[in-house]
Amino acid sequence: MDQGVKLIIMESQTGYVHYSDHIFAREPHLAYKPIDESKATILKFKDASSFLGSLGISGNIGRTKSHSEDSIYVALSDGTFILGDLEPLEYLEAYSDNPALKDDWNEILMQKPRLLLYSHANEKKRSD
Repeated sequence: MDQGVKLIIMESQTGYVHYSDHIFAREPHLAYKPIDESKATILKFKDASSFLGSLGISGNIGRTKSHSEDSIYVALSDGTFILGDLEPLEYLEAYSDNPALKDDWNEILMQKPRLLLYSHANEKKRSD
């Protein structure tokens, strides 16, 4: 942000901005500086599509609460989904005790994703 980058925080993320500060602060080599959320833009989910459109991006932003209350995904109109920390679709059966994960995936699959981009797994192209 000190270099002019605009930080967008989704409305569901405001209470979690400093959740990991103490972890990063323990690593002096990181020269960690906490986020100054007073300089960020707080974005409501209902405004996400128009906000992205103002940047020339056709898409939307949704929540994936099965991972954590602050987790989100970005859905681009070409079918590309940036999924953050959501458990990969192929792991869904292993999490049968987590109905929220199934709900998250049902919401995403209804939007007919073409390409799934995960933070901690390989990308997957969908053919069905």
